[in-house]
Amino acid sequence: MKRLTTTIVAIRDDRLTRVDFEGRAEEPAFIREEPRTPGTDMAEGVRDALDLGGRAGARVWVLCDEVFRQSVAMPIAQTRGMSASEIATALAYEVQPFSDLSPAEAAVGYRIVAEAEGARKYDVVACRAATRLAIRDLVRRRGGALAGMAHPDDLPALPDARANESEEERRRRWSQWRQALESAAKRIAIIAPPAPEKTAALPIAVGTFLGLCALGLCFFHGRRTAVREAAQRAELAAARRESEKARKLEHANDELRKTIAARRASEQARKEALAEVAWARRALPDFLRELARAAGQAATVRGIRHDGPGALIVHGVGLTSGGVDRLAAELADTLRGAGWTIVLHEKQAEGLLRDAGPWRFTLRAESGHALARREEPIAGSVRGTGEESWP
Repeated sequence: MKRLTTTIVAIRDDRLTRVDFEGRAEEPAFIREEPRTPGTDMAEGVRDALDLGGRAGARVWVLCDEVFRQSVAMPIAQTRGMSASEIATALAYEVQPFSDLSPAEAAVGYRIVAEAEGARKYDVVACRAATRLAIRDLVRRRGGALAGMAHPDDLPALPDARANESEEERRRRWSQWRQALESAAKRIAIIAPPAPEKTAALPIAVGTFLGLCALGLCFFHGRRTAVREAAQRAELAAARRESEKARKLEHANDELRKTIAARRASEQARKEALAEVAWARRALPDFLRELARAAGQAATVRGIRHDGPGALIVHGVGLTSGGVDRLAAELADTLRGAGWTIVLHEKQAEGLLRDAGPWRFTLRAESGHALARREEPIAGSVRGTGEESWP
């Protein structure tokens, strides 16, 4: 009999399955199933499934309904520069409200599903680290090594002897599961086995023990103090690492908020610029044409400048005071229908002629584009009466 290379155990709510693969064969050599004993936990289910056969394969995969499974989205900036273990810890915090597992006691696996709009979507699986450790020890006692743990719903439904399907179809589907579990493409989220324990060689352990016994009476108090200080330093270092992680997360969140605010401000500025361009194309030609017509020979326009959204300031000189008043009144009457409001802001005599003229004047013209943005009406507007209104 060839050595078993891979064993898959599936722990469903009501059923246990053990599937063994020999050598390089693609199809399973053995498929064994039996009902699950009610009330057993995850580790007990793995034990009972392994007991369906003899020595386990070199690599053992565990599929269990009781493995927690959740999809989570996180900003890419939040995980930039983080290692895989740090990302797993961050995901443990994200799913804690749903998994009821504290990050300190959780064993987490994940895979990246998609990226869109500055965020990554993850498939997350988790179980208690103590349960994973117990399952690893069970697998070791059966002669195998735990390869990983997953939720059975991550790929096509597990084959079931009770289902109406052929033996060939069941074997083919179990082969697909094996390929998915051992694929380097990471097609499903997998909880990795615990890291190997670091154990000292026996001679070193014996020498250390004898040395401690010889020096224990002399340095007991000092050693106890050193151990306490080392524990405190370790706790302080862990707290600093957690604080640094929290600072990085907060910084990433701040950057994301700034980016969103900048985009909103840019969009608002773009809308205002488009409105200004539309106003200039629609209303400005009418105003300039009427201003040239009304000024005629009685007044000279010396300058026009922009004075905010939909508003213009006109500087000019008129021969007589009445001519300036008539210019303002005529513009107010003519352009009122086009949504313009004309205000004579300033009229000042130069004192060069007998009637104190010529008269320097300043007009303010506002279109409906500007008035719609004002909360109060313009004071002193000339509304076609020909009279001046002073601020």
